[in-house]
Amino acid sequence: MALGSEAWAGADYWQEQADPGLTLEAVIERSDVICAGIDAGGLDDLTALAAIGRDAETRDWLLWNKTWAHPIVLERRKSEAPRLLDFAATGELVIVDRIGADVEEIADLCEQLDATGKLAQIGLDPMGIGSIVDALEAKGITGDRLVAVQQGWRLSGAIKTAERKLAEGTLLHSGQSITAWAGNAKVEPRGNAVTISKATAGSAKIDPLVAAFNAISLMSSNPKPPAKPIYQMFFIGGRRRPNAAF
Repeated sequence: MALGSEAWAGADYWQEQADPGLTLEAVIERSDVICAGIDAGGLDDLTALAAIGRDAETRDWLLWNKTWAHPIVLERRKSEAPRLLDFAATGELVIVDRIGADVEEIADLCEQLDATGKLAQIGLDPMGIGSIVDALEAKGITGDRLVAVQQGWRLSGAIKTAERKLAEGTLLHSGQSITAWAGNAKVEPRGNAVTISKATAGSAKIDPLVAAFNAISLMSSNPKPPAKPIYQMFFIGGRRRPNAAF
């Protein structure tokens, strides 16, 4: 937010759109449909999940994030280590004790979202997502519900959509400090498009924001919840009546 002309325009409206009560449970309860976004970094980077729901009454977009890191980040990013430890102390960042634990936790959270019947799709960076795709497919989230979201200038639409909805007051987020820190990102013009990349902002900084853009890219297509389950019909007391969904 102190980067002047290089700052992401959405940063100007970020703080005023914070809603600390916007937990994952609140997003699930208030939304009619949810999209998720994942940005998976290497061992010396962050891995992030974003869930964005569309409020069933107001149509506002409701954003929640969670972030993970391997201990090696603290060694290789010493200048950022104190901040990361602060985020871990508040529960906004999970420093995993073994490789793969972050992927397992992401898959578990996506399974939780899927169980609500509101999860439409999950957007992922096409690069380096093999283990996450495998973990999601093991949870039964497969096929066209897993979307490769193109990065770089192709993400410009999601970046500009986020800016406008923040300015309009129709994008709310959970007010996490780590996301505000990640949102302090530099932009790089590319013709009529803009990019926000790790090469621009520096490694181990913008992953929660990119995960949000991946989710926003999917929500921008006005998704519908997954098809409602088929109802089994059978006779009760001489009348044919619907049974529980299966």
